[in-house]
Amino acid sequence: MELIAASIDIGTHTTRLLIAYLKEGRLIPVLTKRTVTKLGFYLKKGQMTSEGIEKLVKVLKEYKKDIQAYKVKNYRAVGTAVLRKALNSAFITQIIEEKTGIKIDVIDGETEAFLTAKGVMSTLDIAQESVLIADIGGGSTELVCLGQNAFYKSLPLGASWLTQEFLKSDPPLSKEIEAAYNTAKDVIIRKLPFYQPLVTLIGTAGTVSTLAAIDLEMHVYQPALINGHKLTLSRIKEIFNLLATRPAVERLKITGLEKGREQIILGGTIIVLALLEVFKKDELLVSEGGLLEGILVDFLEQKTGQKDLKFIFNKQEE
Repeated sequence: MELIAASIDIGTHTTRLLIAYLKEGRLIPVLTKRTVTKLGFYLKKGQMTSEGIEKLVKVLKEYKKDIQAYKVKNYRAVGTAVLRKALNSAFITQIIEEKTGIKIDVIDGETEAFLTAKGVMSTLDIAQESVLIADIGGGSTELVCLGQNAFYKSLPLGASWLTQEFLKSDPPLSKEIEAAYNTAKDVIIRKLPFYQPLVTLIGTAGTVSTLAAIDLEMHVYQPALINGHKLTLSRIKEIFNLLATRPAVERLKITGLEKGREQIILGGTIIVLALLEVFKKDELLVSEGGLLEGILVDFLEQKTGQKDLKFIFNKQEE
């Protein structure tokens, strides 16, 4: 018996939709959409502007059409850091429900970290001992340590936030990059409860998948190739230096860079580099799974009683 369901993730930089079939414990994506909404840039004095709200409503109306087209009756939609920070969050979710019929759950950082871990582990076949998962978002970074002394931690550190706060020049000045990097490292060190040797550092979300796509010189985004790809520290530094010397509009000429991410890719990469230094790792394992997948896995586990659901990504020809 097949069951079709959907998840929606409203992030600080992107809003995403996933529709997948569940068959014999395996989830097969049939539609994945991501729209660069840049909601973090619409936060003014703690409030999301009417322009930002209208942009989000427009995207969610389109996603609702997709959900209806696939006859999806089971779905869950969540809001993350940007809606946690917005002082008018309750008003935003009310407007969304009135205009689209979609009910949004604004989740806390710990829940976001928990769901992200579920999404990552649903796509990778690795031992959970001494694994740290880093979900680098636009407005926050969720860290999940699995194995002995496990913990969840949401850091007030995101690609969009770091860009707006420090990388004001285009391309950024060396002193701006240094200030951003030092801040990222300081936040990680101050907020973590303790340190322990890691066997594996896993990265997920837009920054990490974009770095993988650039490394693979990917003209057409292919989740099956992104998932499980290994990025070395030296290669990440090469990509960062390539990006940092160009203004944002010129970065779009680099194969693999998603349009709409050219502004914040440096901020996200700085967080990646800071994590690698703090944990003394020279390699990052990339997961195509993350919060969007974790929302769906958790929802379906509760609905069906099944456990250890796995995502299957099909390879495409470029």
